[in-house]
Amino acid sequence: MPRREAMLEYMSGPGSPIGATRREAELAMLDDDLWLLEPEGRLPMEPEEAVQEWSRAADALQTLEHVAGHVNPAAEQAVLDAKLRAEEALRRARERVREGS
Repeated sequence: MPRREAMLEYMSGPGSPIGATRREAELAMLDDDLWLLEPEGRLPMEPEEAVQEWSRAADALQTLEHVAGHVNPAAEQAVLDAKLRAEEALRRARERVREGS
């Protein structure tokens, strides 16, 4: 069984410890290339909700980036990476909204 199908089954199949619906599992698996978290740790957001949430996240991480710069370079790098991931997730969510998916 391919990894994607196995993960969908794990997250939403009978007896799943996650208990997600098939749709929630599919949403959580979007943008797999962008995340280090496994799909069961990700938020299953519809495109419109994702635009709102990732926009807020990118804004918050912009603020945290300034604070992290006063901690040390590693903290600043980690927050900058998270901010860039949030911005890319936002771009992809906006694209999905435009495409109507």
